[in-house]
Amino acid sequence: MTARRAGSRLALLLAVALVAVACGSSGPSREEVRAFLDATYEADPNRSGTWLSNEAVRPTADRIAARIRPRDRFTEQEAEFMRQGDYIVAVFPEPTGSRIEFDDYAAVRNRYLPIIGGFWGPSPFSYGPRGGSSTGGGVGGGGFRGGGVGSGK
Repeated sequence: MTARRAGSRLALLLAVALVAVACGSSGPSREEVRAFLDATYEADPNRSGTWLSNEAVRPTADRIAARIRPRDRFTEQEAEFMRQGDYIVAVFPEPTGSRIEFDDYAAVRNRYLPIIGGFWGPSPFSYGPRGGSSTGGGVGGGGFRGGGVGSGK
């Protein structure tokens, strides 16, 4: 094999590896998240996919975020929403701490559409009309413009 051909193959392998890393999920799988929640919090016996924490919303969400490394996170109406890949973890205030809900992206988005709809679009890989592409403060990328009339679209 010539040096030129070997160099081309090496460049191709590096490009494929970079694409695989860029496309791969940087967070844990749904099974890993469920196992973490089961091990860390008390499962709510009355609601599937729900756990209870003795801590307030912010420290509970911070602990979960350290584990799942969310793609995006925002606070709205005293609740924290974090998404990673095809799932969302939401943390809500409760009288004795907080409630954690974990489900696939579509189920949580549909359940809390009035809250999430302004931040994230209809698919796990789109963002809502609030623009931007950072991972905090409720700012998402511009993949979803929203509907209706208006300037700046």
